[in-house]
Amino acid sequence: MTKGYVMMVEDSASDYQRTRAHLIANGYTVGPFIDNYESAILNLKIVQPNFILLDIDLASAQSGLDLAEHVVYNYRIPIIFVSMQYRYEVLKQASRYSSLFVTKLDDGYLQQLSIQLDMCSLMKGQMALAREDQLQVLPLFTNKVGGTGKSLDARTQRKLIIDKREIFYLETDVHKRNYRRVICKNGMAYNTSLTLRAMIHILGDGYRKIKKDTVLNFNYFESFIDSKTIMACGKKFSLGARYAQDIESYLAETGRQ
Repeated sequence: MTKGYVMMVEDSASDYQRTRAHLIANGYTVGPFIDNYESAILNLKIVQPNFILLDIDLASAQSGLDLAEHVVYNYRIPIIFVSMQYRYEVLKQASRYSSLFVTKLDDGYLQQLSIQLDMCSLMKGQMALAREDQLQVLPLFTNKVGGTGKSLDARTQRKLIIDKREIFYLETDVHKRNYRRVICKNGMAYNTSLTLRAMIHILGDGYRKIKKDTVLNFNYFESFIDSKTIMACGKKFSLGARYAQDIESYLAETGRQ
């Protein structure tokens, strides 16, 4: 019985063959040689693997980081970066999509790769989400909303798991435009590098955009104050004109209007 189907996206045919032989010997099924972004996208439409081994450098204009972004936004497949690159800036970019990174410069590269895959397999492939009702976030600040708290040094950051059902709303961080703020019902605030669009995909249909930079969990919706204002858990939210019709239709469909 196979441990899982592995898609390898790798620009070196010799590295692919070497890694493929090792993985097959260790009980995995390995897909065909893919060395570019376009072929990887096409293959994902045909078959969704259990795991993706992804090189940073590809034989295409788009890099492995571009492909990782697509995978995170559209699928729930664990990614293990495999690369000759081992610079801090590369690791920093890769960490937005996966915490798993194996360098080919390491003499024990294949053994480390097997360990990472086995861990993914034992965890049933759920790396980004520990459970279906949980979300991984960054504790860039964990103070109460409106509190004074201090930011943590990037080197001390560790990812936290929070219950998706506790998320009250999401908004673009005005101070860190590459991050979105995740505000929970208890007032705690966290950050995520995922876009609002990607977060809606992950969280589900109950989370809707009410403004360009704000997503509300409509499980906490209370009422319309007027045509431009929503009340949720005692907090007022302004409703953007371009989103009003979608929100009204959604509430009518779910019987909450």
